[in-house]
Amino acid sequence: MPFLRFERIAIRAPFRVPFTLVTLAVLAFFAVQSRSAFGELPERAIERVGFAPYDLLAFDWGRIFNSALFTRGGVEFWAAVAMVLLAVGIAEWFAGTAFAALTFWGVHLLTLVVESVLVALPLKLAGVAIGAQIVELRDVGPSAGYVGALGVVCAMLPPRWRYLAAAAVLGALLYVGFAPDVDGSSIAAIWSATIAHLIAFPLGFAAYLAWSRLRTRRGGGRAGADQLASSTPTTTRP
Repeated sequence: MPFLRFERIAIRAPFRVPFTLVTLAVLAFFAVQSRSAFGELPERAIERVGFAPYDLLAFDWGRIFNSALFTRGGVEFWAAVAMVLLAVGIAEWFAGTAFAALTFWGVHLLTLVVESVLVALPLKLAGVAIGAQIVELRDVGPSAGYVGALGVVCAMLPPRWRYLAAAAVLGALLYVGFAPDVDGSSIAAIWSATIAHLIAFPLGFAAYLAWSRLRTRRGGGRAGADQLASSTPTTTRP
């Protein structure tokens, strides 16, 4: 029965997705503490805990971690909660806690470093105005981590669907990032977030495929969409 199946899933959740639940709890704690669950995080708080590419040159590397614990608040907080619950939760449920946690934080860290070193700083050195703005733009949020987890979820799909799903997600990210500005955000902020997401998604996607192939070579069996595809319970006849 559907209700009984849902009840079993709810009972198993704390044991199957502890990283997801801890991440949600941490986000909620800092949102309540900063009063940003239903309102915007003050700019002074973003300046205090946010990350900007310039921080790498200033050796202020702790901001890379701190920035993932906060959001800009309001809609962005609830969007982060939804994405962590769905993308990170599904990735952890099927791929395991260690892989989900390492991918979330690994993609987050690598995305910020790659965007800073290979995109923002070169644009600034080349004299491109928006590059100079991105280098000094402080931002917060765990979006790189959960977009990377979304890449993992897409990579879990059966082969005939995974690349179609990946193309659809990348198309959506491009549309959202480069569509006309409707919320008053600066062009630099929009481009910075979009570039980060376009880096994070393929990293998560590739990380899962590499991990899955490694498991197969070591005799660990199939994982992922093979797991997603086979997650529908089967019945046997006596």
